Amino acid sequence: MGRVERGGDASSYLAKGNAYLDHGKLDLAISEFQKAVQLKPDDAKAHLGMGRAYLRKNQYDLAIEQFKEALRLKPDFAEAYGNLGNAYYCTGQYAEAINQYKKTIELKPDYAKAYLDLGTAYGQKGQYDQAIEQIKRAVELKPDYAKAHLTLGWVYGSDGQYDLAIEQFEKALRLEPGNAMAYYNLACAYSQKGRYDEAIKNVKRSLELDPEDKEARDLLTRLEKRKKLW
Repeated sequence: MGRVERGGDASSYLAKGNAYLDHGKLDLAISEFQKAVQLKPDDAKAHLGMGRAYLRKNQYDLAIEQFKEALRLKPDFAEAYGNLGNAYYCTGQYAEAINQYKKTIELKPDYAKAYLDLGTAYGQKGQYDQAIEQIKRAVELKPDYAKAHLTLGWVYGSDGQYDLAIEQFEKALRLEPGNAMAYYNLACAYSQKGRYDEAIKNVKRSLELDPEDKEARDLLTRLEKRKKLW
């Protein structure tokens, strides 16, 4: 006679799946989550984990399917709404992403990342006032949130408010001095103001931290040409 695995073992598969996910072993994670679901089909956390793995593999349709199933099983699952929003965001469905992030906030009103995600989606839609309002809320909840300062700077820059953008990028760098993207964005903001020396200094710092960044390399070339003309 063979042995039948008991339903209680689903939790061990879930734990293994999450461990593989944490280490970036996405296919192994999916396999473990599938085993958990086979034993316990109504395990919302297993569907969430599978969706997160698919999301990281850029398999967005499969990710959305799993997040929706997690929410069918557990309608108050804030993390599933947030991840569903991320999947919609990655496919350029910003209005749908906004709807999901709002649901996350309804369930977790003090979750700074949800406000940042919501603000970022508004920014992608060009709704800069709404974006600024939401990201400021993220910063109020978590003042040392470097990514929020960086994103707020991006929104200000996109809206042509370069002085405010510079202020936010500098705040991000005080919190994360090794953030190459913050130096790059700071260089872009200085460039927009015609302050080419500061722009060159910051894009060079960005390249020191990330020598393979082609956009930063191209920006440096353009800035050096402009400075010669200037």
